[in-house]
Amino acid sequence: MSKFKIDLNASDRPERFTEEGEYIVTVANVERLLTPNGVEKAVITLADDRNRQVKDDLLNKDTVYWRLNQLVIASGLNIANGTELDFSKSGEFFNFVKGFVGLKVGILLKKEEYTSKQTGEQKFVLKVSKFTKANKAAASADEPF
Repeated sequence: MSKFKIDLNASDRPERFTEEGEYIVTVANVERLLTPNGVEKAVITLADDRNRQVKDDLLNKDTVYWRLNQLVIASGLNIANGTELDFSKSGEFFNFVKGFVGLKVGILLKKEEYTSKQTGEQKFVLKVSKFTKANKAAASADEPF
C-alpha cells in the first residue's frame, strides 16, 4: 500500500521544460537510487523560477565524475583545486551531491531522440547536456538561445 502525505505548502504541479536552451536553475532535490548494475546514482531535480523542472542523473562511477566536476564548477562551491574525495563508502557520494540543494547553476538542455518501444514512434526528451555557471546563463534565463 502506498502512503500519501498532505503538503499544504505545495504549489501547482511543476511543468517540464519544452525547449532546448540555456537556463538558470536551482538544485531543488536529490534522490539516491541504484542502477540495475548496483551503481549508486544521485537523481537531481533542477527547477527554474517558473517552476519548470528537469531531472538529471549523476553516477558514482569514475568514468563519469567529469559531470560531477562540471556541477562543482558551475555551482561556484568553494572547494580547493586538487581536493580528493573518497566515495567508496556507501552514501558518501549521495551526501556530497545533496550538498548542492539550494544552489543555482546554469544548464544547457538538448533534445535527445528515441523510438518508443510501445508505439514505435520517434519521440524526444530534453536532457541536461552541460552544467554552466549561473551568471553565464543569465542572459538567456527567460528565453532559450
